[in-house]
Amino acid sequence: PTQVNPNSTAFAILGIRASGYNPNDSCWRSVAAPNLSSPFVSPDTALIGVQSAVDHHFASPFDSFGINTSATTQAMQALSRAALPVATGTPQPCAPTGYLLISKTGAIRSFGNYAPAGRVPAGEGVPVVAQPSPASTPFGRLSQPVVAGSLAPFGHGGWLYAADGGVFTFAGAPFMGSAGNVKLNKPVVGGDALPDGTGYYMAASDGGIFTYGAAPFKGSLGGRRLNQPIVATCMTPSGNGYYLFAADGGVFTFGDASFYGSLANKRLNKPIVAASATESGRGYFLVAGDGGVFAFGDAIFSGSLGGKKLNQPIVSAKANPAGGGYVLMARDGGVFTFGGAPFFGSAANLSGDFRNILF
Repeated sequence: PTQVNPNSTAFAILGIRASGYNPNDSCWRSVAAPNLSSPFVSPDTALIGVQSAVDHHFASPFDSFGINTSATTQAMQALSRAALPVATGTPQPCAPTGYLLISKTGAIRSFGNYAPAGRVPAGEGVPVVAQPSPASTPFGRLSQPVVAGSLAPFGHGGWLYAADGGVFTFAGAPFMGSAGNVKLNKPVVGGDALPDGTGYYMAASDGGIFTYGAAPFKGSLGGRRLNQPIVATCMTPSGNGYYLFAADGGVFTFGDASFYGSLANKRLNKPIVAASATESGRGYFLVAGDGGVFAFGDAIFSGSLGGKKLNQPIVSAKANPAGGGYVLMARDGGVFTFGGAPFFGSAANLSGDFRNILF
């Protein structure tokens, strides 16, 4: 926009949040003004853009009559996410517009509406095509392979986690520490970030937990004897808990993570290799190397690859963040979608040893 009115923009942010949408996600505008074709600009970004670098007030079109102090107070109220709105509607997650495939070297291939480095374009109408972007430049020579990753909110990059505890950031995500120089009892196998991007944690195969930034430590399995090693982890939607998943289908919960069942003591054709919690946090999927899918809690089974011949084993899985369905990824970059999860393409015909899918 050529001119921003902080008062009306602040009211818009409150209204968007009251209706259950995230002001920084463009889907609220697609609902409110489906025929609008101009590039999307987050109202948060618009407000911050008119803040003075000198005295930090929020410039208003009416400042010619004297500084409009209500513009600053209302802008601060909207940006702080504090007292108002007093209530919000049911959260309305936006459907994903693309995903990233991460290789063991840290190379990133993007599909759909993601830019090569992992940053979401700042506009709508970008063609969603099932073609990969060029792989981003790997992070030099790594001591140990990348095993997992997580995205920062609003498309602001993300973090990659290596087996030796190294953490690598891309597209502007902040670095908050790593275990790269720490002697680990067992290698790191997974990690996840807080929903607001202010912290992350990593999990080792012995159940050890390493937290950074604002990520809370809620306990670990370090020092406990496990029947099978931990192979995957994910955080709860609130960020106040996490799950650890073992190769035999064992499920371990910490903080506000709830237990909905496991596969422990059940015979599996192939070990569990990946897992993902549902958007509500009231269920989770466990995925085996042969593509078998096991749903617990409010997770809905929408199909699997069990019994099908795969060129390479499954190594990663994610629940659809908009609800309904899930995505499985094979080591060769093959992508398989189920339920309402969208397909944006795969890297099955490209070279690479892929380890994680992010969206």
